[in-house]
Amino acid sequence: MAFYTIDNINSIIDFLQDAGDRGVRMRFVVHTDISDATVASLPGEVSRRPEPAEGEFSGLMHNKLLIIDADSEDPNDPLVWTGATNFTNQQLNTAANNMVIIQDQSLAKVYTIEFEEMLGGTFGAYKKNNTPKEFNIGGKRVELFFSPSDNVNPQIIRTADSAEDDLYFSILSFTRPEIADAILAQANFPDYAFVAGLFDKSGGSDSIPFSILTNPLFDTHVLDHDAGYQLHHKYMIVDPHSLDKDPLVLTGSHNWSNGANLRGDENTLIIHDANIANQYYQEWVARYLENGGTVLADSVVFVSDDRIINQLQLYPNPTANSINVTFKADYTQDLNIYITDITGRVIYQRTLGKHEQEERFAVDVSTLPSGVYLLHINDAVRKFMISGR
Repeated sequence: MAFYTIDNINSIIDFLQDAGDRGVRMRFVVHTDISDATVASLPGEVSRRPEPAEGEFSGLMHNKLLIIDADSEDPNDPLVWTGATNFTNQQLNTAANNMVIIQDQSLAKVYTIEFEEMLGGTFGAYKKNNTPKEFNIGGKRVELFFSPSDNVNPQIIRTADSAEDDLYFSILSFTRPEIADAILAQANFPDYAFVAGLFDKSGGSDSIPFSILTNPLFDTHVLDHDAGYQLHHKYMIVDPHSLDKDPLVLTGSHNWSNGANLRGDENTLIIHDANIANQYYQEWVARYLENGGTVLADSVVFVSDDRIINQLQLYPNPTANSINVTFKADYTQDLNIYITDITGRVIYQRTLGKHEQEERFAVDVSTLPSGVYLLHINDAVRKFMISGR
């Protein structure tokens, strides 16, 4: 277990002690500021990141990490838990946070290499670039990078550069203008991707990246999160609705800053998976709407004739119970209407007869789970979202 901070308000330390009592071998890597009393309460070997030497910049042991049974003889046992969430009551129950739990032995073993290095007393810029970066987990590509040995900020820029249709981010601390420039570039010629994001209020309106990404000369939808609790995320979502592209999520403990890139002990995952991207997008939209966001990318164009797409309108979008459909085109064939989820599974279908005028109807979606869906009418497609339940 590697953590930046922890408390026992939710009995986390009690549970660790119980596991130690039943014979589970436990080892811990912790940040400099963890108290002696907390270190003494942990049931196993502990390595605490030392204070910086004179003349050195301070750095954070900033991981939020659990590695479980990496060396088990059963490859179905190993787990990695990681993300943005510290092990404290405020972080678990108040702040906006994310975590992922991945069952994969290869990934767990590679995280263990990084962990062992810190357990042995090597932190920050003294760590080696000694871990694999690419994994195939359940047929999905997963990338893994550690800071500062892997120079992660360029990986964030590369991820932003990969966007073709839309890009979303949610971030606590964002200080690097080159990352902001990379995100902004996606919203402009020749890409014209839909770009939207959220800064935490503490790192928002007074920062250079915020100024870059809210420049009124450019078409972006970027807000300060000011909803009364901390936005602690560090994630980017790329092309979550474009199943023919490369939907992905970049997440982990790494804020988009020099400190994280050059001095902090951090981990970053890039998960190439449409379902994971969809789940993160649902969370992003909830925070965006909560902070007054009103503009969402409401269409996905799969055909070359934009006139057909523009004549298919859906409202309200997002919706909770029903979606109203307006379609206007001169068709001499039947209209085939169907709705698919993000995996392509057809969940609604009907056929309307030939017509030469505007068609209006409503579709009851109250029984469908929250998420992103596509409504198809012949060769026209619109995306809509179910949320608010």
